[in-house]
Amino acid sequence: MKLSNYNSALKNKKGVFYFLGFYQKKYMLTFILVNLFVALSGFIRSFVFMKIYDFQELGTLTIVNTSAMLLGFMQLGLLNGGYRIVSLGKQELSVKTNNVVFSYFFSLLIAVLVVASIALFNGYLKNNNFLFTSILLGISMLVSNWLTNVLTGAKDYKNLNLANITSSIISLFCLVFVIDYGLNIAILSLLIQPCIFISIVLIRRKDLRPIKFELDFTHINYILGFGFIPFLSGMFILIFQQIERWSINMILGPDALGKMYMVFISLTLWTLIPSSINNLYFPKSIRAYSEGAIYEMKRLFTQYMKVLIVYSCIGFFLILFILPSLVGILLPNHLPYLFLVNIALPGFVFRNLSDPISLFLNSIVRLKHLLWSDILSTVFYSIAIIILYYSNNFTLSNSLLCFSGYNLFRFLYLYFIYLKINKNRAV
Repeated sequence: MKLSNYNSALKNKKGVFYFLGFYQKKYMLTFILVNLFVALSGFIRSFVFMKIYDFQELGTLTIVNTSAMLLGFMQLGLLNGGYRIVSLGKQELSVKTNNVVFSYFFSLLIAVLVVASIALFNGYLKNNNFLFTSILLGISMLVSNWLTNVLTGAKDYKNLNLANITSSIISLFCLVFVIDYGLNIAILSLLIQPCIFISIVLIRRKDLRPIKFELDFTHINYILGFGFIPFLSGMFILIFQQIERWSINMILGPDALGKMYMVFISLTLWTLIPSSINNLYFPKSIRAYSEGAIYEMKRLFTQYMKVLIVYSCIGFFLILFILPSLVGILLPNHLPYLFLVNIALPGFVFRNLSDPISLFLNSIVRLKHLLWSDILSTVFYSIAIIILYYSNNFTLSNSLLCFSGYNLFRFLYLYFIYLKINKNRAV
């Protein structure tokens, strides 16, 4: 959109959503609401499982999910890099990338099945009825994530919303049979969601079906050139989360970790909408930079930052004034520890405000700065935790202050890099 059109809209329209740019596309709010519905369906499913199954059965479900997630690490950044490539809107390049990604996933499926079969045959793994289901679930999740990226990059939110809503509803419908059929139907409800999603997308978008087996390692290397560093960056975020949780568990005990449950749930809910908003801005920013529209890209950055500031203000109000009443009614046992969420709030905000800068750096392919921001902030957090431990000041409150410090450090580092790049006009 041209700047003149944007300014004209501001003059002719009223309201904060127009100021933030949401007047441009009606699908934005729908896209965000659908993502919230998908997340809510996941919470409902988890709640039903906790109500029905014992700890051993829940442990089995956790193992299935964890095993499936391990396969996600084997994509090595193809999802991130491929997302950037399809966001460029170049048809021939997108088709080749789609063929290569599907071929890689198929090869990964065969390789993992062969290794698992050999391990079972030689007794290295116990006979697990859900082993191969876990493998199929892991590959299905990879394919569904890839198709989500492709549809988002192509701005085909109509089909994306349809596939997400339908697959989530069918998955929830399976819960009706969990009492009669036990753990098997629970596993099916996990597996059926990505499978239905994939089926709907490939039926409605025939152009996204791979047209040939094309395991081109040169092109894989090209994709990883955009995706491997963001993949490593994501790994360091996971490392931070492991340090955070295990330090609390080992120093204060599992009971203290349970008191943090409301913080973890609040953070998950807090990031749902910003994650959806990021998916809306990512393809626009990538395409703007590829076309040399630097001013447009910076305008998107400013608009994105305004959206998150308004969202953070609304979130602050809801958590400080509305959440206590909801927790008091629904989860009264957690009410005494709700103050921990308030301590973590600054960290929530700085986490959000880092996203537009990360998107900016991703768009201009300054990926090493993203990696260094995660490495240095993780080191900062680890040092802070060690100091608290040896000074006998490690408490949940201080741990959350370190959490906010981690996100503040990361934000300041990224913002410094952003200012430096703009000052040098090195975009």
